[in-house]
Amino acid sequence: MRKRTLWLGALIAAAVTAVIAMLLIPPADRDDPDVKVIEPDLELEGDLPVLAEPTAFELRDHTGTRFDRASLNGQVTIAGFVFTRCQTVCPLITLRMRKLQEQTRGTPVKLVSFSVDPQHDTPEVLAAYAAKAGADPARWRFVTGDPTEVRRVVAGMLRMSMDPDGTLQPNGVPNVVHTEHLALIDKSGRVRGYYDSSDDERLARLHDDLTALLAE
Repeated sequence: MRKRTLWLGALIAAAVTAVIAMLLIPPADRDDPDVKVIEPDLELEGDLPVLAEPTAFELRDHTGTRFDRASLNGQVTIAGFVFTRCQTVCPLITLRMRKLQEQTRGTPVKLVSFSVDPQHDTPEVLAAYAAKAGADPARWRFVTGDPTEVRRVVAGMLRMSMDPDGTLQPNGVPNVVHTEHLALIDKSGRVRGYYDSSDDERLARLHDDLTALLAE
């Protein structure tokens, strides 16, 4: 009886998690009327340390277009880390990124979401995920590539975690432990800050630092 109860509980939890994962990313036409657009603040001084300097790399985005070191130059970029079969934190991270896309409308800010499950997340898979997330293809790119190269970029150069932990999610998909942090990248492609996407205070700091980099 106990095994049956545990099995039933796990099944219900999986179903609830799947529904939540779907609902957490609203349809593309469901805009937040309370979003406040972020604009450059020319009076805010930016004294942010350089935390990482990515070197040459080559990946592909959800349209199949090359994404490399030069793709980070010339604009401020906010980077997040997700995978499409994730049933835990990824929908929330993507929702945060979508809100940032809306908040930075009309600015030169770009967004990029790196897949931490590149073996599954092909450009075609990411394209469907990007459409569901309401990503503006001109501003928000979902990136994948050779698994070794993705790991070199995410874990090595950007200093973010991405490690399969040997467990399965309720949907039977291998779990990938990865960071919930967002990375703020300046116009020269250098990481200038890391921000916990689940922490409103840190996201408020991201807004401040973002306006400072826009004014540089």
